[in-house]
Amino acid sequence: MTKRLPLVFGSLTLLVWAIVLVYFIASERIDHYLSGAFQIQALVGGIGLGILGLFNLLMSGEKASDCGHDHGGDEGACCGHDHGHSHDHEGCDHEHHEAHTHKEGAQDNDHHHHHHHDEETPGGLLVNYSILLVPVVAAALLTPDAFSIEALRNNAVLGESSATVREELALGNRKRQAVEDGIAPTPGALPEVPTEASNARDTPPEPSAEAPVDPYAFTEADLENLLSKNENGDYKITVPEIFYTGGDTSLQGVLSGKPFETTGQAMKESKNNDLGNRMRVFQLFMECCAADARPLSIPVEFADGVPDFKEMRWYRLRGTLDFEMRDEVSVPLFKASTFDEIDAPADGSFYKPPQ
Repeated sequence: MTKRLPLVFGSLTLLVWAIVLVYFIASERIDHYLSGAFQIQALVGGIGLGILGLFNLLMSGEKASDCGHDHGGDEGACCGHDHGHSHDHEGCDHEHHEAHTHKEGAQDNDHHHHHHHDEETPGGLLVNYSILLVPVVAAALLTPDAFSIEALRNNAVLGESSATVREELALGNRKRQAVEDGIAPTPGALPEVPTEASNARDTPPEPSAEAPVDPYAFTEADLENLLSKNENGDYKITVPEIFYTGGDTSLQGVLSGKPFETTGQAMKESKNNDLGNRMRVFQLFMECCAADARPLSIPVEFADGVPDFKEMRWYRLRGTLDFEMRDEVSVPLFKASTFDEIDAPADGSFYKPPQ
């Protein structure tokens, strides 16, 4: 077997890995596994693997250097390493090993080298590199790019207890950020700050009849500013935005009873469903990669019983928002009036926060 074969196998392995990474990015399948900047890192890694594999493949054609030791046949020359060989050692001043056989009167060094480089067979190389290639290629071809319903049930965040609120998901936090950026609607006039001119008046200013207004309080003007409407005048809101209204009583006061439209994937309601008139809709949220993805879900209630639906399918719901107490926390409840199946989003199943 030539020394070039292991280099060829290794180079081809790197190239296959590079092709898989670049393919996932080019086909946008990467959206199901990585988010944001992590996709850029995957692209850089794929390009790097491709360059390294191509370089090694091209260099594998270079002739290998010699053994690095003197195998000359000059009389009295010393080999310099341990080889089993026989030659005439008259006048040679190095220490002889048992493997040297002395021939009286011999003029030439008769070398019988037995190199043992432990080279792998082609079959062994094929098995070794198949272990590196087959799982990657099989996963790329066979993975459905979706979670099973069992995995979602095990990892679902049901919203029955207060959860860590994401800044970009909670409407209340988005209002706060808008105030700090100076783009939020003014909720009301704050008390006038006294000035030297007002203090110099002969008559003091009358006390304000209005109580101080919290600039961060969520109002209907904020609702108009942050959410768009559909053709029927319903506010378009996402499942994660509804989910993160839990525990925010001031925000709930504005949203309660308002008409909303939302979309999500359906799943059965496994708790708090004594009347059998509830299901859940969810949307996947991913921080960095599919390993930490989790479905954020809300309960949906129907006045006339749950209509027929298929789990994991996408649906558009219209109705109103209500809130109920669970584990001493006020959590959202979507009361649906219409329920229609829709196609899955073209940009993937994961929720993408507003930019």
